[in-house]
Amino acid sequence: MSQPIVLHITNAPTPYRLPQYRAFQKELLKAGGRLHIHFLGGRSRQRNWEFSDEDFAELSWSMGSANAMLQGAMLQIQQLRPGAVVLAWAMDGIALRLMLHCRRKKIPVLIYSGETEISAQRRHQWLRDLVRIPFYKLASGFIAYGTAAQRYLQGRGVPPGRIDVAINVVDTQFFATQAGAAQSDGEATQLQAQFRTESGGAFAVHLLFVGYLLRWKGILEMVEAVAALNRPDVALHIVGAGEAEAELRQAIQRHGLQPQAFLHGYQQKTELPRYYAIADVLLFPSLTEVFGLVMVEAAAAGLPIVATRFAGATVDAVIDGVTGIVVDPNNIPEFTAALRRLIDSPGLRQQMGSAARHHAATALTPERSANGYASALLKAMAKK
Repeated sequence: MSQPIVLHITNAPTPYRLPQYRAFQKELLKAGGRLHIHFLGGRSRQRNWEFSDEDFAELSWSMGSANAMLQGAMLQIQQLRPGAVVLAWAMDGIALRLMLHCRRKKIPVLIYSGETEISAQRRHQWLRDLVRIPFYKLASGFIAYGTAAQRYLQGRGVPPGRIDVAINVVDTQFFATQAGAAQSDGEATQLQAQFRTESGGAFAVHLLFVGYLLRWKGILEMVEAVAALNRPDVALHIVGAGEAEAELRQAIQRHGLQPQAFLHGYQQKTELPRYYAIADVLLFPSLTEVFGLVMVEAAAAGLPIVATRFAGATVDAVIDGVTGIVVDPNNIPEFTAALRRLIDSPGLRQQMGSAARHHAATALTPERSANGYASALLKAMAKK
């Protein structure tokens, strides 16, 4: 008897998901199944990621086309005859047609979703909720990015028994190992020495932001909170690029932070551990965020995190008061107080950083994610 195939359909190839896909594949193989990934829109959404087909060599995959997304997915279903299908992008018209098509063929369909109550607060949300009702009623099951996404689905009437959590993660071992190596071999110390205060001295603390420079990422609130510290011996490193970069630079200038704010541009995954290694604290100030994988990366690298309460990942990636501090980034005094608490206490930073590293190594791994993913699929296929 051939192994049942799980057809995982997602929008576009993203290198940060590779460790998760590999873990999914390994867990399904242990259960007697196989994984095939179909990229619905082909290479239409690669952003600035650098990767090649060879990076996906260990996986079974196929590439669709942005001009024929539905047709390409239908063809994969016809050719592979999967035992189950996972729809891992928005609950939109294409996903609905694929779900109905699979139901007619008696193929279980699961929705992999990261939507949360906060990320769902958009214009015309009532219409979005209305369109999603068929998914809540007809999908064989749901796989949630994390606890916040699980709560969102339950709030829409999905029974808890139809929801499994496959925590949205990155290659936590890579970030832990590479950042640790940069610290132990002296590279991090050498890199820190390249950045000096306006008077020529060493910075006491290095703060770090990693992400796209977009207004809703809370970057202006972050600059305001750092400025409110009135600490010229605290460096702010910003890794990323985006359409709000000019506005960010203006804010830095307006608050007089030019001598202590360093913009490093967009960096590939291989370069990120160097920045985590030189940092003392990660700032994640998004005003809204479906998840927030940067917090998982930083935790794996052993950084305490000042985290927004408005990101889907926060409830899973940050233990408030243990691995970081959760704040409302709109509340500048609250944001600044959290920064000051960590800046003034090296011992607390070390304690929280160690706890964050342990939390990432035990709860935020691709293997942990794969357990939830396989559990959901095995349940769905057993009911077929």
